[in-house]
Amino acid sequence: MQGSPNTGRRRRSLWISSLLLLALALGLLILALKIADVDLGDAWARMRKVEAASLASMLALALVQTWLGSEKWRLVQSAQGESPGHAAAFSLSAIGVGLGQILPSQIAASVARALGAKWLGSGSAVRGGLASLYEQGFDVLIVACLAGSTALAIVFPDRAWLWLLSASSGLATGLAVTMWVAGRLNGLGDSGAQAVGPRWLARLLARMAAEGYVSPALVFRLFLLSVARFAMVGLVCIAMSEALAFDIPYWKIVAALPLPLIALAVASTPGGIGVNELAMSSGLMLLGVPAETALQWALASRALSAAIYLSIGAIGFMTLAPQFILRANRPRA
Repeated sequence: MQGSPNTGRRRRSLWISSLLLLALALGLLILALKIADVDLGDAWARMRKVEAASLASMLALALVQTWLGSEKWRLVQSAQGESPGHAAAFSLSAIGVGLGQILPSQIAASVARALGAKWLGSGSAVRGGLASLYEQGFDVLIVACLAGSTALAIVFPDRAWLWLLSASSGLATGLAVTMWVAGRLNGLGDSGAQAVGPRWLARLLARMAAEGYVSPALVFRLFLLSVARFAMVGLVCIAMSEALAFDIPYWKIVAALPLPLIALAVASTPGGIGVNELAMSSGLMLLGVPAETALQWALASRALSAAIYLSIGAIGFMTLAPQFILRANRPRA
């Protein structure tokens, strides 16, 4: 009970910091729009011309992206003996994706999965939340592997082949290093963990090894699924660019993606609003895309993605609603 006031203060501080960061990001975004003299009317006109078939294709790609994330979480949960099943894992992940348009994206999926797993009786909330954070860590790992190729593309913005070669090399190197680290950690006992560093880190690594989090087979599958998920994010962005009729090379859109993903991992605002648009438009500008085009693309694609992912969240909720209702009405023993 004594820790409750401190916990409440930390939560308030987190939300205050998040809102202040949101205000700062929006202020900078508005300033950038003003400096670049962006025609917001043109961006709105492009959104109004998006066809239903294009929306359907973007929704389908985003559903696959969500499914890949749900499979990663399910794999980690299965390693702990708490598998929620394919359908439930997808639905909870879809709800998390929808909440990510409102809550800070870092915690939205974890909250939805943790509470959903607890409510459905498929596992503990703590394990569900930790499993979600763990699998999302592989998304950050993939972005880190691609950061070098993005930097190289900024230096050489007209050489798509160089970006593709460096991105492939970065992923291959990242996989090799990750598997080597997993192999070392997987065989790490309590005695070996003591030599790693501080006592808390030794206990953490030993427990992760004991509970199968660093099993080479699991790590390998999580890495590949994360690569596939990043590819789906890229395809969704490309489909948006095509639907909005922006003349931006596809490879530059994918090359710029690590910047907003890194920014969202570091900076927490509700729905990632402001931070995502600033980072993505900045990345495109660094890659040689005109400022007005980059900002228009960032704003228009954000509006489309919010509609798509909120729809996915609604789909996830509707598929689980019958189970929630039945469980709520089940007579207590």
